[in-house]
Amino acid sequence: MLTPTATLTFTPAPSLDEVRAGSKILEKGHRGEAVAHVQRLLSIQADEKFGKDTEGAVAAFQRSKGMQIDPGFLGKVGRFTLAALEQSVKLPPVVVVPNDAGNFDPRSLLDGVHPELRKRVLGVVAALAKKGMQMRISDGRRTFKEQDAIFKKGRHLVNGELKCIRKNCAGTVTNARGGFSNHNYGLAIDAYPVLEGKIRFDVPSGPAALRKRFFEVQKAIGEEGERLGLTWGGRWTNPFDPPHLQLFGQKELPPRECLEIFRANGDSLQAVWNEATRRINERDL
Repeated sequence: MLTPTATLTFTPAPSLDEVRAGSKILEKGHRGEAVAHVQRLLSIQADEKFGKDTEGAVAAFQRSKGMQIDPGFLGKVGRFTLAALEQSVKLPPVVVVPNDAGNFDPRSLLDGVHPELRKRVLGVVAALAKKGMQMRISDGRRTFKEQDAIFKKGRHLVNGELKCIRKNCAGTVTNARGGFSNHNYGLAIDAYPVLEGKIRFDVPSGPAALRKRFFEVQKAIGEEGERLGLTWGGRWTNPFDPPHLQLFGQKELPPRECLEIFRANGDSLQAVWNEATRRINERDL
């Protein structure tokens, strides 16, 4: 008879300062921002929970660096492992214009996307700042339920099916149902220009100079994203989606394939991210 697997109980993690000081360690069963920090450094899902996957990723990192780990401490994060992790990952510096105060991501949406996408988006922010431009991230990873809710916008039930009934489907936001968007797997973000201290979701109706600036910033967001290897929705025609940046081209790792990986691995986002990382490494060789 099989013994039921015990459910792991999570308790608040020590702070990063405590770990750096050597007074505490991070280990399986901890939860909190310190755990998410380590997960981001490991390029795994930052769900703030130090479970079996995080323990395994830490152990793999320690082995890959040839670290001498005392018995019983493999897979745990003390001051030396944390220092090695932080030194191994160099994110591009984010230099912002004086009045921006770093508010390109006030809702911390980048915390929920694939680490490689996060790194490249930070690169876009830094590049824009050098040009005196600002952007604001409005969307990151969405749940399937959230995606379905967005899909319904502009559509109505017709004979039991959701359809857009206005000319040219005016009012619709997306053509993708839940599970069929790059957003559902943390592989895409949406970003809009910030002009005169305000995020601009639509072309300004004000002076021509303001409208011109909107298009300049919008284009710069897309082109800087492309320069860093991202795919820009401003190149598409159906739909034309200039706020959209995603990690892969339309045919490289399509959402339908992500959904298959997700379902085949017990609805595991990490499985999708593992495949994304493998393909990125293969592509960038």
